[in-house]
Amino acid sequence: MSDVRHFFSFVEEEMDKPLLDNILHDPVDFFVFLLFMPWLNIVIYFLLLSDPSLATYFVLDSNDPSRLPMLLSNYSHVDLSHLLSNMRSYLFVMPLIIALNFERIKFRIHMLLIFLLLPILFSILTLRGVPSAGTVTGMSGIVAAMFGYLLYSTFAYMAGKWSTGNPIHLLFAALCTNLVIISLTYGNLWLVIFCSFIVFANIIKGQEVLHRIFSRAELILSRWNQENLDLIHRPWERKKQERFIEIVTAVSIIILLPATSAFLFPGNIISPDGVRTNVLVHYVGYVSGSLLPFITGSLER
Repeated sequence: MSDVRHFFSFVEEEMDKPLLDNILHDPVDFFVFLLFMPWLNIVIYFLLLSDPSLATYFVLDSNDPSRLPMLLSNYSHVDLSHLLSNMRSYLFVMPLIIALNFERIKFRIHMLLIFLLLPILFSILTLRGVPSAGTVTGMSGIVAAMFGYLLYSTFAYMAGKWSTGNPIHLLFAALCTNLVIISLTYGNLWLVIFCSFIVFANIIKGQEVLHRIFSRAELILSRWNQENLDLIHRPWERKKQERFIEIVTAVSIIILLPATSAFLFPGNIISPDGVRTNVLVHYVGYVSGSLLPFITGSLER
């Protein structure tokens, strides 16, 4: 248990940094994650639009797979609506992740693994698990991993900043809750029962931490009074920034489960225009993003 608690530990003086120190005052993260990554996807889209023959390098074909597309297909889009959907979700979740992570070196290592290794894993899973997928493109697996990493980041922030205690059981409960929703969506009753049992068991074990989280979130949301209205007119000073990051955290808690379930696991796997959603890659990405800090932490030790 002490090892698990170690993964949720933070350097206290780092956590006192205000929100903008994490998003704007660090040009490396701002440039790489909020500018370069979207730009990369947009450039590849226009390259494929202007010269379809480049699909050999950027589009994974399950009938004739090659090495380079196993990585690059995860940053490629051949449909504008697909690109915009992924970019919208990515640009929504990434600022929250940056804001809630204070250990910059570990954060960048995790992002490096997500952007370079997980795409190859997604491609292998697609070729093995969905051999009839045909041509495969899109960043949704990486976006799913980002939602999972937001889940970890939120619990880790609460453990360090709010002193809620070790939330590992609640993290597993959240992961299994999404699996329950997936099972209900696609009609697997036995998996619903099994995962529901795991959810309840973890909630019972983490009920004290859960009570602290809801108490703190309720306190934060109840501050929307005249004091908060006064803060709007104040300069962007530390108190205003700290209040904002608390609100961001509370909102993150609210959107985690419904957002991931609605975006990652739609009711219709095949859309009206024939686009297939790879829910296997979505869930593997979501779980990988959530558990990656634990895996890398175990390797460090």
